[in-house]
Amino acid sequence: DKLGHFYTAHALTRGMAWLYRDWGLAAEPAAREGALTALLVTAVMELGDGFSPYGVSGEDMAMNLAGAWAGLELARRPAWRERVDVRVEYRFSSASRDISTDYQRARFLVALKPAGFAAWRDTPLRWLELQLGYYARGYDSPLAPDRRVPYVAIGLNLPLLARRAGWPRVAGFLQFYQPPDSSWRLEDPH
Repeated sequence: DKLGHFYTAHALTRGMAWLYRDWGLAAEPAAREGALTALLVTAVMELGDGFSPYGVSGEDMAMNLAGAWAGLELARRPAWRERVDVRVEYRFSSASRDISTDYQRARFLVALKPAGFAAWRDTPLRWLELQLGYYARGYDSPLAPDRRVPYVAIGLNLPLLARRAGWPRVAGFLQFYQPPDSSWRLEDPH
């Protein structure tokens, strides 16, 4: 749940910064406005939780703030956008009720892309990325054991491949979404 808050605030910040740039704001004000908008939206959502059985969570608010800060920093720093992506991998299913809270099918990850570093930009490593991820299973079922699984993976730099194919919008989307089974993971099977 906490990584969901981080990811949502990050993605909202980056998306809103892009929109504000498209509307004519310079990069720095667009990034700031994007972060403020993301914080406002996530705060309203969290206050809405105050009227539900979940209640308002200070931890959720802290993760919203951290995600907006990460999105702000990446929106302001083009060099780092070429090096780091924050993504969610989600396996869609007809059983999915609400993808925003369906953590049974989600994995969160940070992708480190050699293509963004001068030392590796012109080597075959530019087509790969190192992914550090985390997911949890079993928390929505009293019968299933609870599991928290960190992992390391090697994946293809899909945003770079899409950009090279002439699909800039697909490349932009792939900076935030990792297609299922598109990386080779090393994780503890237990």
